[in-house]
Amino acid sequence: AVNEGDVARASEVLREGGAVEWIENAHQQQVVQLGFDGYAPYLRAIVDGGGCGDDAWVRGVLHRFEAFRILCAVREGEWGVEGLNGAIEQKLTGAGLIRRHGEWYVGRPVMVTRNDYGTGVFNGDIGLTLNDPTRPGSLRVYFLEGDKVRSVLATRLRNVETAYAMTVHKSQGSEFRHTVMALPRDGKMIARELVYTGITRASEKFTLVSPASAVLGEAIGRKTHRASG
Repeated sequence: AVNEGDVARASEVLREGGAVEWIENAHQQQVVQLGFDGYAPYLRAIVDGGGCGDDAWVRGVLHRFEAFRILCAVREGEWGVEGLNGAIEQKLTGAGLIRRHGEWYVGRPVMVTRNDYGTGVFNGDIGLTLNDPTRPGSLRVYFLEGDKVRSVLATRLRNVETAYAMTVHKSQGSEFRHTVMALPRDGKMIARELVYTGITRASEKFTLVSPASAVLGEAIGRKTHRASG
């Protein structure tokens, strides 16, 4: 329905609920609560495991984290990556699920924003910050590559950003059991292709959250026009 530009049908399916749902006329706090509920399982697993462990334990924590993600259409504003990351981080801190001591802390999810051949990480890679079991007081960022776990000292990663929320664009190629997509009130830059990409990142459940119902119809009715030489 989205690909065909059928606003009525897409809206109808979303409003039926079930595997897909639409939270309309929402406030940012509702997205933050979804984030809290979605990320609590992996953070509780870290607490239960004492914050460090072998590869099997780390793999389990990473799989819990990869089960849920919040996707944004924009970077800035309270409905964008920056606003939601800060708000979710604050809520998790208030609940005692994370303990921040500066920029780096146990449980921090990060996305690499620039290729770094020295450490073997690349733009778009996402990892979790955990204690280094071999160096007390040190933190490492663990990346899941297939079924293998690889890690890099946090202090060696220069170009990263917190990744409780990420852009739809950066999510391409990934899949999460439950995907939440936040659409901002002003959707002038959003087209149906972006909405479709966000929906197809979900394997079991998809939740659309928007402060205004009209933004979905505007996005579905707008098709990207590409120009090339």
